[in-house]
Amino acid sequence: MLHLGVLLFYVFLSGVFLRPLFPVWNSAIPGGLEDTRLFLWNAWWFRHAIHTLHINPFYTRLLFHPFGSSLVSHDFPLWTNLVSYASQAAGLNLVAASNLWFVLSWILAGFFTYLLAAEVIRSQAPGLRAEPWQLSPAVVAGLYVMTHSYTLARAMQNWGQFNLYGIALFLWLFVRARRLKRTQDYVLAGVALAWTAACHYYFLIYSAAIWLAVAAIDLSPWRINIEKGPQNRAFLILVALGGAGAAWIIFLHPGSLTMGHVRIGL
Repeated sequence: MLHLGVLLFYVFLSGVFLRPLFPVWNSAIPGGLEDTRLFLWNAWWFRHAIHTLHINPFYTRLLFHPFGSSLVSHDFPLWTNLVSYASQAAGLNLVAASNLWFVLSWILAGFFTYLLAAEVIRSQAPGLRAEPWQLSPAVVAGLYVMTHSYTLARAMQNWGQFNLYGIALFLWLFVRARRLKRTQDYVLAGVALAWTAACHYYFLIYSAAIWLAVAAIDLSPWRINIEKGPQNRAFLILVALGGAGAAWIIFLHPGSLTMGHVRIGL
């Protein structure tokens, strides 16, 4: 019942935040910048290809005509298309179907982040009975993701990366599987990892990198302990140097790095 209450809380907050959208539900979309129109085309083409043309929706001759183009590497998330397809099949128009996907994905981003944070709390305190006040940080974590500048920026334009819930869903099930150590939970985590590709192929890369990093740490003969062993200290130094290098690239935007006759684009 606690999880249901939190879900309804996120639904309520989403409704409050998006209240200007409801009077124009069938004729306007949130954001409205250039890329959002691309995803309206995606939603139209996915249903048109399956329902009308009865062909593979991941290939179209409407782009680069007459040769056509594959949409596999196009910003064409399966989750977005499935929701809009089902909504149109239920009688909604293209705009309303896209709005339903938007609201649903936004709510799920907050809710699965809440479940992830709650699972982390439980893993740190195995005897926790999950009283509401004890999970309040998890509720705040969900709100943080829903209102973060990255999320809102994606809402304004790049809808392909708005399906953030996929990463939180995978991480929640992954942390849960590591805590419970049951085969069925690891299977669910594996399915969720595959599903991140349906949200966005970037998210599959990010999630797989996290999984590989955790697996490498679990299988490593070293354990990160600053007080024991020069190898661990050397490892931490390398991590710090790598983080400093990444920060240098991100914040200073050097453009390229020249090493002798080799130029590396950054």
